[in-house]
Amino acid sequence: MIRPKVKPKMRTLTVSLPESVLAALDEYCRFLGADTDRTYIVSEALRLVISRDKRFKNGQESVGPRSARMAGA
Repeated sequence: MIRPKVKPKMRTLTVSLPESVLAALDEYCRFLGADTDRTYIVSEALRLVISRDKRFKNGQESVGPRSARMAGA
């Protein structure tokens, strides 16, 4: 479940999403209501995914071309 919104220090990241994903994101924002915006939903979704990735948490992610590509993104 997504937790209540808090005001963390913010930095900007620009991403492109498929239209269908963006439409679903906007629909989810409306579903949650009030002050729920795209930034909050994306941030919380990423936080949730990262916190549940056991390989990442255990440091088993290999260092190689994929990791270097992600670091430069």
